[in-house]
Amino acid sequence: MARWVSTGISCPTPKAYTWNHLTLEFQRLNGQVHFVSETLNGTKSYFNRSYAPEGSGVQELNVAFQMDENGSGTAYDTFLDKVKLTYW
Repeated sequence: MARWVSTGISCPTPKAYTWNHLTLEFQRLNGQVHFVSETLNGTKSYFNRSYAPEGSGVQELNVAFQMDENGSGTAYDTFLDKVKLTYW
């Protein structure tokens, strides 16, 4: 796809200097990746969108966290704790 696709879901900035809890729900369905929902601090929003997966050739399933800087490169800290991936 290689382009930004808006979900139409608002994205408020989480409160600084507090722990935030984020849950992402997705599944493979009929050969596509189905993005179900995200829950941030108890507020659930539904994506309900499906896309064809991108081929990569790797044989693994993992979780990655990426911090991007803002347009001016302002320094900031993030603490990541208790990351878990559940699948069935």
